[in-house]
Amino acid sequence: MAEKEKEKEKRAETPTVVENTAKSICIENRTDNPRIDITSDVAKDIGFQVYLKNCTNCTISVRTTMGSARLENLTGCQIFLGPCCTSTYVENCTDCTFFIRCHQLRIHHAYSSHFYVLVNSHPIIEDCSGLLFAPYSATYVGLSRDVEVRQQAMLRYF
Repeated sequence: MAEKEKEKEKRAETPTVVENTAKSICIENRTDNPRIDITSDVAKDIGFQVYLKNCTNCTISVRTTMGSARLENLTGCQIFLGPCCTSTYVENCTDCTFFIRCHQLRIHHAYSSHFYVLVNSHPIIEDCSGLLFAPYSATYVGLSRDVEVRQQAMLRYF
């Protein structure tokens, strides 16, 4: 196997977490990553924030409960989010597919994207076009546990 192929496989297997503190995980400036997974093994605190910035042609999966999510400058990405206790903010995204489960959803300057959502309040959508919406349909092992954890955490937030 060529050296470039091995490096590409290694990137696919390992989450590319630029920053991982007790309260936030940031993944940014990634291109053509086949899959980046964030699980409860990576995210130790359910109140953590997820920041996804400047990614192109990536599949990013957050399979755990999080406090909030901020998704900025994404192109051609597939984003799968587990339950989010507060808000998810989407800004400057094009040709993406999102699976979002949250309390509040804010979408600004998004184009030609699909949203599969389960939101507790009315979403805020500004300066967007070509968006399609459908019910949240993502699933993963442990989702029902994460939904229960989110419901308990919501009591702390609201």
